[in-house]
Amino acid sequence: MPDRFEIRSEEVQEVLETMPRGITRWGTSLMAGILALLLLIAGLVKYPDVGRFNVVIKIANDSSGVPPGYHQQAYAQLNLPQTDFSKVAGGKKVQLKFPAYPVHEFGVVNGTIPPFKATANEEDFTVPVRVELPQDGQTTRHRKIEYFNGLQAEVEIVYGQASVLERMIGRHW
Repeated sequence: MPDRFEIRSEEVQEVLETMPRGITRWGTSLMAGILALLLLIAGLVKYPDVGRFNVVIKIANDSSGVPPGYHQQAYAQLNLPQTDFSKVAGGKKVQLKFPAYPVHEFGVVNGTIPPFKATANEEDFTVPVRVELPQDGQTTRHRKIEYFNGLQAEVEIVYGQASVLERMIGRHW
């Protein structure tokens, strides 16, 4: 008595073991199409390259005799790392978010980096950059922020836009 019983003939067994050529061709074509579509999307969809830095607001010529509601020249002193220095130019628009004024309620303040001369700080190898703020304290949600010395903020600088594919290729070449 044989150890193994053969239920199927050899022809049926051969048909079951081999993959039909049509399925192989269509499967390969489908996978190549999906890959091409993903590469196209990765090349077309762009997203910003953003730098985020913590700053402290300063008031130029701060004097206690200033009437309420009047702002003296408020600015933020940003110590920009030298690795990011080449990405920032004078006239660049930035956004400031203040922890004391929640973004979902107050919005953000749009600031500007005026033209500046590159002089590196020898202690921490950063470049001091001044960020000018609107003197009315107006936010994107039309709320007013009161600036004061020592007010903390986060500055967001958009360096540029790049696609996912450009970023992937740029890291390796």
